[in-house]
Amino acid sequence: MILFVPGSDEPTNANLDIGKRLANGHIHLLAEKAIRSNLIELLHELKNESLFSMSHGKSDMLLDNNRETAIGIDDKHLFTNRVVYAWACHTGSNLGKHIADNNGIWWGYTGAVTAPSTSEPFRQKQEEVFRFIQNRFEEARTKEDILKVLNELKDKCDEMLSFFDELQDVYPDEDILEIYSCSNQIWSRLCVWHPSRDEPLMHKESGGLLLDI
Repeated sequence: MILFVPGSDEPTNANLDIGKRLANGHIHLLAEKAIRSNLIELLHELKNESLFSMSHGKSDMLLDNNRETAIGIDDKHLFTNRVVYAWACHTGSNLGKHIADNNGIWWGYTGAVTAPSTSEPFRQKQEEVFRFIQNRFEEARTKEDILKVLNELKDKCDEMLSFFDELQDVYPDEDILEIYSCSNQIWSRLCVWHPSRDEPLMHKESGGLLLDI
């Protein structure tokens, strides 16, 4: 597995804080090394490796540490038979569809997503959920397996939110709204584009695809 996690501003540094803890045992491009040229080189060399990324995104691209295109629609040929998870805004609306049209699988997000927390114990709990995704997404290649992971992911996020409910009075200065937003969006805005489908797979209780401008 290739990990690609830039860290060039407050949101991506929050991603990076988690990404560093997920990198052990994997090929990784972190912080200033998370640039397009390095990623494209690895994708050419390692054609069977999945990609786990946490970054900024737009509907038609994933961005690198320089806020430039890391992966765009024109790169879709690099994702044939490859599975990608991208914690990034908007890539689930357009980029993911093009990857799936080229026989790849794209786990991405519709609409904007909120950066994870950097404060304990919130960061640790969110890390556990991202680690769950990291451990499960690349092996889920059928509709049934993908939906199973989505259901289990929602359950884990619900458990995490219940844990956070008990901490509101203990940590009154934390931005609970942002923490809750991130923790909910991890499952509710996740959509999985699969080559066999014209529409992405999402959890049945999600709000469906959002309009990305």
